[in-house]
Amino acid sequence: YLKKLNKNFSHIALCYEYVNTNLGDGLIFDRVLNYDKTPAKSFRYFIAKKLINLDTQKKLLDELNRYLKKEEILFIDNSSTNILCQEVEKGKYKLVIIDGLGAKRVGFKFWLYLNSKLYIKYKIIKQWRKFIRSYNNDLKRTELNYDILEKIDPDRPKLDKQEKEEVEIQIKYEGYIKMQEAQVERFKKLE
Repeated sequence: YLKKLNKNFSHIALCYEYVNTNLGDGLIFDRVLNYDKTPAKSFRYFIAKKLINLDTQKKLLDELNRYLKKEEILFIDNSSTNILCQEVEKGKYKLVIIDGLGAKRVGFKFWLYLNSKLYIKYKIIKQWRKFIRSYNNDLKRTELNYDILEKIDPDRPKLDKQEKEEVEIQIKYEGYIKMQEAQVERFKKLE
């Protein structure tokens, strides 16, 4: 579909066909290689291993967001595992989507995607926000600490060591704590 529309594929691996695997249907995509011919790794891998700094991550994400909006491409299954971080030359990267484009099901919303510029713009923005929430959760899983956050929030308050550790714990376990609180509320309603 994107080929027919003459879309720019600079941030998308070409998809060829479905194949049947022992895990169900799968898609065959171009293999994404770095400049040195090694396979590109997922963006989530780069985040977890801290292989690129937060400033570079933000630039790469901004570039991908601009690309998706300009080309009007819907990134629906927006996980950082569906994005590879390709090293195009030593120390220079770009993000390449390998899966999760288009719509999950064919129906009215899919028809809107194909026929309404307004809907596609709305959906691209909505899905990008969802992706950024997922990305932020990936960041929380890494070994982030309060001092590293100075790069993206230089105006944050100065804290002593114990206060920093408390903030780091709250950030890393925020999602887990919310999930536990919601589970407690559900149990209360059942009683």
